Amino acid sequence: MDSTEDSTEDSTEDEFRVLSRRIAALQTQEANVQCLILDAMVPRQRLSLQVGPPFDTVLEEAQKGGRSLCMLGVDPRTRSVMQVGVEARVESLKQAEPDVFEVTLIGGRRFELLPGEGPWPPAKRIFAARVRWVNEAPPADTETEARAAGLDALVAEWTRLVVESGRERQPGQIRDLLGDLGPIPEAADADDRALWVAALINPLPALGVALEVRPAALAASTTLERLEVVETGIVDSIARLKRPGPTF
Repeated sequence: MDSTEDSTEDSTEDEFRVLSRRIAALQTQEANVQCLILDAMVPRQRLSLQVGPPFDTVLEEAQKGGRSLCMLGVDPRTRSVMQVGVEARVESLKQAEPDVFEVTLIGGRRFELLPGEGPWPPAKRIFAARVRWVNEAPPADTETEARAAGLDALVAEWTRLVVESGRERQPGQIRDLLGDLGPIPEAADADDRALWVAALINPLPALGVALEVRPAALAASTTLERLEVVETGIVDSIARLKRPGPTF
């Protein structure tokens, strides 16, 4: 065998290894999971609620096995189950009374249902599906980063107005919410920053001072679109907070 043949074989082997790595990477981006239709949570949010059968069994199995679940909400515009959601980790689960459990879930990475996947029958609120994890968005370009940076002033004004107008549902709600969410992501991480703002103005439990933007923020196909959704939401909420009387 001459050197040309050796070189061709080596090249073929290299291409095969590259292809194998790409296939493996794609496979790790997909998973068979258990999905719950509960709420259109966004990353970092903490949801505490009471559940009964059959949710308690699914949540208990996930907690014992150290597995995360995938949570979906319902789009308020179409009244249909969303195709995108977040991974939900069971932080705590305890029995409050017979057939009633108190659970706290924390929103993590985003996912989307693969084509053809979904609840069957449509009314089913717990179902198995194959999902694809959504990759983190690349760093923002100059224009998008500048748009994201503009959210700083809006966030500062919004939090001040909620507290000063006495709209908190419980003392220290905004302080505790900011503690749960952590610092706002850098403007260069514009996609993550937009989702952080969605979590802020649509907290759990709800404040009732802003339009529901989380479904649209999750479903947005671009970072700029996601920024536009949350910017519109927080500007509208600020206007409502400045008016006397109920916000809705």
